[in-house]
Amino acid sequence: MWEPGSIFKVITWAAGLDSGTISPGTTVYDGRSTRVGGRVIQNYDRMGHGWVTMTDGLAQSLNTVAAFISTSVGKETFYTYVQRFGLGI
Repeated sequence: MWEPGSIFKVITWAAGLDSGTISPGTTVYDGRSTRVGGRVIQNYDRMGHGWVTMTDGLAQSLNTVAAFISTSVGKETFYTYVQRFGLGI
């Protein structure tokens, strides 16, 4: 059994890669948490991991990196990708 959020990360990374917003080597600083839409997003282990690549972020299933990607892609574009995967229709 898998957490839905962990499975959804694959869609997030696909959107980021396909749209050209990120590449596997794109780096971001993971400081343990980030705020998106008024909510605090934290990693599963409640720890920051410092500078990580997108590859590291996916391998470690980091929520903060997923939040970075989805906000970088933008709401409208991200939702378009979600729909293209057959969700939210």
